[in-house]
Amino acid sequence: MNPFLRTVLRYTALSSGLAALFGSAILPGSGCSSASEEPTCVGGYVTAAGACVAACDPSKCVDGNVCVENQCRLQCDTHGACTPSSQLCSPAKTDAGTAVSVCLENGHNVPSTGVGQGKPCPFGQGDCTTTVCPNGLECDAMACGGSPAACIKDVAACAGKENCNIGQCSGKDKTRCTVTTCAATECKALSCLSSGEGDATAFCTATDCSSDEACGSGFFCGLVHDPHDRCGETCTNGKCASGQACTKDGNCQLGNNAFCGKTLEPCIDLATKPAGSTYEAGTRCLMHKQCLRRGPCAPCKEHLDCAGTSADLCVTIGASKGCAQFCASDDNCTSSEACTPAGSTCAASPTAGCTTAADCPTKDDQCVPRSVCVPRSPGGCRAENVAGSKFCYTCTTDLDCGPVDSNWICNTLSGGERACFDLGSSSTCAKDADCPKSPGGKPGACLDENDGVGPTNPNFHQCYFPAKYEQGMVAGYSCYP
Repeated sequence: MNPFLRTVLRYTALSSGLAALFGSAILPGSGCSSASEEPTCVGGYVTAAGACVAACDPSKCVDGNVCVENQCRLQCDTHGACTPSSQLCSPAKTDAGTAVSVCLENGHNVPSTGVGQGKPCPFGQGDCTTTVCPNGLECDAMACGGSPAACIKDVAACAGKENCNIGQCSGKDKTRCTVTTCAATECKALSCLSSGEGDATAFCTATDCSSDEACGSGFFCGLVHDPHDRCGETCTNGKCASGQACTKDGNCQLGNNAFCGKTLEPCIDLATKPAGSTYEAGTRCLMHKQCLRRGPCAPCKEHLDCAGTSADLCVTIGASKGCAQFCASDDNCTSSEACTPAGSTCAASPTAGCTTAADCPTKDDQCVPRSVCVPRSPGGCRAENVAGSKFCYTCTTDLDCGPVDSNWICNTLSGGERACFDLGSSSTCAKDADCPKSPGGKPGACLDENDGVGPTNPNFHQCYFPAKYEQGMVAGYSCYP
């Protein structure tokens, strides 16, 4: 046998054996044809650089892996099945042309000094030591032995990846490093999103994100309440312009209260807000952008955005797309949701839509009907295109309910239900029938002793969300009791 061919076959067998052992690890290729007057690559694989290497053999990949881009790649249904931070579950085609979803590198290299977004922070801000650029990629002041300027982007590893911080230290060893993709002054510490010390669900996240792409898998860039007062009205001679008594300017300004959050920091002037910040006016509070975990009604573009979170699919809800949970009946949904048909899915790959079983990526799979929980509220998740009062309409932020500086808020009720409520409306009542009706036809509750609100309480005989009753007693509030 030709000595060159013998070497090629031996190296091909070695590559296949390593692929079987290490699954989706990236393996080096090998030559697959000898030189000729007209170079060919019969039975091999041509790389992006034009080199002919041994073709990936799917039979040599470990279970659950397929050949994609001439490498054994792990099949996935969620981002959580892939290496955290550095990989995403991405739509692809096998080398044989079959549509699949596999774990692919996303160009994200987390520094050795800490982990990125999503790290638990049960003890508060002290757990979140990593800093990030506005594009969501981590900064690493300790790269290349504390010489971050020596960390140069790896052009080959970043090929085709828009946001990429994979680098190599300059020098002979070419050590892998994390490139800081922004000026050092733009690196900001992650924030701990928590309900208080000991919160087991608290996690580190980026504040002032620029887009969903700046957030990790399973996260999106959304608006949240900010505790700062919004600079504007002042306290003059003990009174605000509205006539309200005051002792400081903050008494006359929106923000810095139990509803918006509290801070000792000075007010924010939106006309001169700090560079890189995302402050904007809300209804009753100042707001800023933050990377948030996806869940029902979170914005999305494709099913993989929602898979592996507290939701499952990306579907059209109202006038936009949002995440939704699978369901078999209304019993699987909250009281404000209905279990609604949403096409068909592959039984073994729930995020893969199908018309017949032949559309499914797994052999001998079934194409079965699927349903998801969607808001009963007209307008879907965000009270979109709803004229007039939005009382009890489903919402995600205060701005879904009313314009800037209005008294409308998006309130969270029991069971995670979120609905619009007007804090400033004149809603004096004598009985429930005097209150506005929810989209489900139920009137709001006229608060009284049954709700634990007596005549001396300022909320006595004021309208609230419809009451839920159990054995004749008020057991909570819901727009769809």
